[in-house]
Order: sequence, then structure tokens, then C-alpha cells
Amino acid sequence: MSKVSVNTITTASVPPDEEGSFVAPPEKETRRLVATPEEVEAQQKREEAAKAEELTVLDEEDLSTFRSLLTIGERIKTMDVMGHEVVFRTLNSEDEMRVGLYTKQYDGSRGLSRAYQVAVLACAIQTVDGIPVYSPLGEESADVVFDKKFKAIQKYYPITVSMIYDAVIAAEVEFVELAKKLGKIPG
Repeated sequence: MSKVSVNTITTASVPPDEEGSFVAPPEKETRRLVATPEEVEAQQKREEAAKAEELTVLDEEDLSTFRSLLTIGERIKTMDVMGHEVVFRTLNSEDEMRVGLYTKQYDGSRGLSRAYQVAVLACAIQTVDGIPVYSPLGEESADVVFDKKFKAIQKYYPITVSMIYDAVIAAEVEFVELAKKLGKIPG
């Protein structure tokens, strides 16, 4: 003997009469929808197949992200900050370590979270209105360039720092969601 799934649907409608008052509601109408477990399972499989058939179309930017192990996770974005074009990229592991070392001096202070945001932006921001935040005149180490960019960005007001920082974090989350959708990472 097979099991049967039963869903009960109850409906009642109350139409107004012509004078604007309501008439007594009709008796509740009850219908039973009956399906065998096999039919329920078949319907679930059809729904899962439909979800699996949804195509994820990648643009050139998304495709380039997966071309090399060194670029997986990199996102380059442009945003408008109150009429100013800011181009930024997500951080790589070297950037994150540099941020950690640089902000260590702020540990235990109330300025740690803002110093962390400014350090992230010193790594992330490429240009503001088409102009680099800092351009070395000659050969300078990555640490020196970072320090100069940090000093320039720390002069930005908190609203600007927060807006750009939130966009950098959102770009990282966006990449993770894309990778999940493509089945590249579990989730």
C-alpha cells in the first residue's frame, strides 16, 4: 500500500452586494489535493532539474577571474562616490598581511577599525577621478608605496572611507557568490 500526501485548501469569499454591505459568507469550501509519494518525488525532481538548467552567463571580466590561480578572487570595480570615480580592486594575500602588520600599531586603541579600513583602501584604490592616489617617481618598494597611499587616504573623511570600504568588501562577497553559483566552491 502506498502512502498519499494530502494538502487541504480552504477558501471563502465574501462579495459585497450592490448597496455596499456584505452578504453572509458562503460555507467554507474545502478541496483535497491528493498525490502519491511517487508523484511528489517526480515533481520535486522536475523542480530540481529546472533549477539545474538555469544558465550562468559570465562576462569577460568574470571569465578572466578564473583563468589563472593568481587571479582567482580578483575583482576590479569602478564606483561613484559623490560625483567622483573611484577604481578599486579586491585585496590579495600579500595586501591582507601588509594591512595586518601596518594596523598592529593601532591594536588596543579606538582608532583600530578606522586604521584597518584606511589600510584596506591603501591597497585597494587604484585611481580617483583617473589619477592614482600615489605615483612613485622612481623605484620604490611596495611597503613605501603603501605607506604613502595610507597617509593620503587617512586624510579622507570617514563617510568617504566607509563608502569605499563597504564597496571593496561587497566585491569580495560578490566573487564568493559567483564561485558558489558556478560550483567552484561548496555552498
